[in-house]
Amino acid sequence: MQNRIESSVNSLQLGHCAGLIPPCNKRGVLFMIDRKSNTAVVIVTFNASEWINRCVESVFSQSISGLHLIVIDNNSQDDTIKKLGMYGENVTVLHSPGNIGFGRANNIGFEKAIELGCEYCFLLNQDAWIEPGCIASLIDVAECDTNMGILSPLQCSYDSKLLHRGFQSYLPLHAKKLIPEEAFEVNFVQAALWLIPVRVLLDVGGFDPVFFMYGEDDDLAGRIRNSGRLIVVIPNAVGHHRESLGLPSIKRQAARYFTDTVALLRYSYHPLWRRYLIVASGAFRSFAKLMCVFKFRKCISLLLSHWWVLTRFYQIEKSRKALMSSSSPFLGAR
Repeated sequence: MQNRIESSVNSLQLGHCAGLIPPCNKRGVLFMIDRKSNTAVVIVTFNASEWINRCVESVFSQSISGLHLIVIDNNSQDDTIKKLGMYGENVTVLHSPGNIGFGRANNIGFEKAIELGCEYCFLLNQDAWIEPGCIASLIDVAECDTNMGILSPLQCSYDSKLLHRGFQSYLPLHAKKLIPEEAFEVNFVQAALWLIPVRVLLDVGGFDPVFFMYGEDDDLAGRIRNSGRLIVVIPNAVGHHRESLGLPSIKRQAARYFTDTVALLRYSYHPLWRRYLIVASGAFRSFAKLMCVFKFRKCISLLLSHWWVLTRFYQIEKSRKALMSSSSPFLGAR
C-alpha cells in the first residue's frame, strides 16, 4: 500500500550522510530564492489538450522570477496549440514538423535555453504539474553544491499527495544516502520533473536521439552519474505526474532491453562485427530462456527491441561516434 509523502521519506532506512550537500539556508518552501534566476522550463507536447492548462499554470504559480517557458510541440493533432495560444508571449512555442520523440524535442528546448543564456533547465512532462515553490526549492539546493547533476522533487500521483507508484519504486532500489530534511541521493529518477544545470548539459550533452521514447532518461542519467555528478531528490519540493495503470506495456519492456543493448554497442571497444555478434548471441540465449519459462510478453519485447536495433543501426553508430568524439553530444546548437 502506498504511503503518504511524509511517512515514505521518513521510512527510508538509508543512513545519514553529512557532507553530501553543504548546509543551505533554512527559509522554508516558498520564496526560497528572492533574486531573479535565469531558468528555462521545457515542456514537450503531443496531443496534450487534457493536461496542458494545469501544467502551464503550475509554472506561472512559481515564486521565482526569470522563468522562460519553452514548449516544443510534436505536431499535435488536437487543440493543444490553441490552448497554448491563450498565454500569448508568456510561452515560447516551437513547432516540430512531426512527432520527433521525447528526447529530440527536449534537446531543442535545451538549445533554446543555452541560446537564452539560462543557468538551469527544468523538464516538465505535459501530464505533470508542480506545486508553488517547487523550482525555487530545487535551485536553492543546486546552488549549494556544483556537483549536482539532476535534481527532482518528490513525484506524487496526479491528483493526490500519494507518491507516484513509478517514482516510489525507485526509492528502496536506488536511494543510498539521506540527509534529513535536505536531499537524498538516487541512481535514477524518471525525467517527468528534472532540474538540470546548463553547465552539466554543456559537459555531458543532451538526450540521445536514438531513443524515440522510453530509455532516453535512463541513458542521460547514467551519463551524468558517470561524470561524477549526483542525482538527488529534494523532499520539500513537490510535483505531480499522471500514472500509467496496469502492467508495463510491451513497448516499455522492449525499451529496457533496447537501452541495455545500445549501451553495449556504443561503449564496447570491440570491432563492429564482434559487437553485433555478441548482441545477437546474447539475444538468442535470452529468448530461449524466456521461452522455457513461458514468459511470452518478455519474448515479444525482446524481439521488438532487437528489431529496433536493426532498424536504427545507422543512428546507433552515429551516436557512438558522437559520444566518443564530441563535447555536448546531441546538442546541435553547440
